Amino acid sequence: GCVAYYALAVYTEGGEGTIAEEGGFSWLRADEMWYLHSAPQGVEELTLPAQFTYAGVPVTSYAIPAYFWENDAALKSVVISAAVTQTGESAFANCGALTSVTFAAGSQLTSIGQNTFSYCSSLEKIVLPDGLQQIGYGAFMECGRLSAVTLPASLTSIEPDAFWNCYRLYEVYNNSALPLGAGTSDYGGVAKYALAVY
Repeated sequence: GCVAYYALAVYTEGGEGTIAEEGGFSWLRADEMWYLHSAPQGVEELTLPAQFTYAGVPVTSYAIPAYFWENDAALKSVVISAAVTQTGESAFANCGALTSVTFAAGSQLTSIGQNTFSYCSSLEKIVLPDGLQQIGYGAFMECGRLSAVTLPASLTSIEPDAFWNCYRLYEVYNNSALPLGAGTSDYGGVAKYALAVY
């Protein structure tokens, strides 16, 4: 009966376009993955859920879409739960009050997207989680107060300008196999301003 003649998409229960809601957050099913769809905005402290339930089944992995908290002036600290598998472009970009980013134990995060934390001018230290493989272009660009970063053993790629103009980044703790040298611009410039690579 032409019920879907003008439809942009047809959604089925549990399929593409499905939305799950829990605890002030919601998630959207798309491209065979779950993505964070809505979350508290304008809060100072944020902890992302470690799981949510859909149709009685626990879901323990999802991604943060691009630009999700970009320009959030209130956010001061965030705990990224083990369920988060990737962060989209500029997901936390220009959060000027953000001083603390913590990755929960057992993190499933494999990549930090382009410009994810760029222009987070109050961020001081970051310990990146085991399992992380890639840091995207400009991921920590212009984080002017960033003074220390710890890279995990799993890290295999740092894209250009990932740490561009992080001019106070004096301490780099490298657990990866990447051959970082203090004062060099290779590997996203992570060690460009480093006094030493430990």
